[in-house]
Amino acid sequence: MSATAHKRRSRSPKLSSAYHGFDDQTLSELLASYRKLGKLLEAIVGRERLYQPDFIKGLEGALREVASKKAREVKSFADFIS
Repeated sequence: MSATAHKRRSRSPKLSSAYHGFDDQTLSELLASYRKLGKLLEAIVGRERLYQPDFIKGLEGALREVASKKAREVKSFADFIS
């Protein structure tokens, strides 16, 4: 990788609320749809067939953190980048 490309990748500019043309409302709706689709697929197919064991372990750990208030659930893009 060139030095210029590395500098571009290593910068972390503050993201605006209109990330890639999506406003907060649209991103919130997209996240909600993603969660609904995930729950539906898990109910139909089962988590074990959808995901690798390491991913399931990490997901369960993250859900425990949200439940115990060690982390908070992301409900909007603004929550995600904060």
